[in-house]
Amino acid sequence: MRHNLAMHMLGATAPGIDRLAVEIHTQACARTRFRSKEISRAGGLFDTLAGYREPVLMLWGEHDVTADPAALAAQHRDLDARRRIEVVADAGHWVQYEQAADVNTRLRTWLDPRLET
Repeated sequence: MRHNLAMHMLGATAPGIDRLAVEIHTQACARTRFRSKEISRAGGLFDTLAGYREPVLMLWGEHDVTADPAALAAQHRDLDARRRIEVVADAGHWVQYEQAADVNTRLRTWLDPRLET
């Protein structure tokens, strides 16, 4: 699990992988019922979202190895005003773990726009 975290989940600037990260990731992998590899490799996220008419917030870590977050954001940012695409600095695929405070602030602001500064 430590190798998986280092290679796929955490960003290049992530500090050492601690015991908590390994435990959370191990439990998440053991309990998952959704096998996402085939779907994520096939692409189609934006095609699937094309018919969805509700607000969407998409967050990617800038070092996410499963995508090119900056290119995705640039390519799709103007497709729908209800779709917010943001890239979180100093994070990989596991953005909510690596940059929890930043992600939580972004989620709170998105859920309650009155919080925007």
